[in-house]
Amino acid sequence: MLKTNRASDFLKNLYCKMLKKLVFYVLIFSFFQTQGQNLNQVSKENDSLKQVIQSLSLYLSEIENTLPNVLIRQIKTTDIQLTLYIPFGLDIALTSQRPEISDSVYFCIPAAYTAKDTTIDGLYIINGRIADSVFNEKLTGACIMDGQLLQIIKREELSKRLINQIIQDSFSFFQQSILVRNSEIVICDLFKERKNIRRALVIFPDYSCIAESVDQVTILEFQKSLIESGAIDAIYLDMGTWSEGWYKNNKCEIKKIGEKFYNTHLQTNWLIFKTLN
Repeated sequence: MLKTNRASDFLKNLYCKMLKKLVFYVLIFSFFQTQGQNLNQVSKENDSLKQVIQSLSLYLSEIENTLPNVLIRQIKTTDIQLTLYIPFGLDIALTSQRPEISDSVYFCIPAAYTAKDTTIDGLYIINGRIADSVFNEKLTGACIMDGQLLQIIKREELSKRLINQIIQDSFSFFQQSILVRNSEIVICDLFKERKNIRRALVIFPDYSCIAESVDQVTILEFQKSLIESGAIDAIYLDMGTWSEGWYKNNKCEIKKIGEKFYNTHLQTNWLIFKTLN
C-alpha cells in the first residue's frame, strides 16, 4: 500500500560524480604508466577499476542505514528556489509530544494544522494509536506513514475500512491540504494569493523529503515548483506563526528553520526524522 522511500539517491549521485573524476585521473596516470605496454594489459586495468567502482557502490548501499543524516539540497526551478531536507538512514514519524533534542531525533517540524481550540486539526494517528479522533471533512488530503514508507492520498480515497486498517497495522496518519497527486496539481484555495514561506512533505520517484520555499510565494507558485522538480505526491505542512522547526547539521549543531515563531508554544503535533527502530 505504501511507497518505498529511497533517501540516499542524492548522495549516491554526488558520490558517483566524485568517483568518475577519480577514475578519470587514474586512467590518465595509467596511460602514461602503461606507454609501451600492450593493450590487453591496459584493458585488464580498466576492468579492475570498474570492479572497484561496483564494490564502492555496493558498500554505499550497505552503510545507508548506519550513517543517519539530514541531507540538504537546493533546487532552482523556473520561478522559485526550493530547499530539500532529505532523511538519510532515518525514519519519518509523527508525535503529539514536543520532541526533546536528543541523539535519536535529527529533524522536527509541525505537521497537521492546529485548530482554534489548540487541538490537532483532523484525525491524527500515531503507530495505530488515535491522538485526535475528530475527522475534518474540509481537509483535502492525508498522509499514511510507517518508518520509511509513505503514501499521500486525497480525501476521496479515504474510507472507514482504510482507517481501521491503518490502526490495525500500527501505521501513523494525519490530515492536511493536499498539493500534488500523481504528478498533477490539486487545487488549494485555502491561501488564495497570499504569499508565505511554504513547506510540504513530498514523494519523488526515488525518495521522500521535506521541501521548503526559500522565499515567500503563493501556494500555486509552490505547487508548480514541486511539479517542475519531479514531485509525484505532496501534502502541505503547517506554517505561518506555527512554522518553527529545527534540524541537526553534519556537525550535530541545531539549526532553526521556519519564518515566524511567536505561536511556537501553541504547536500541537510534529513530524520528525529519527534513527531507525
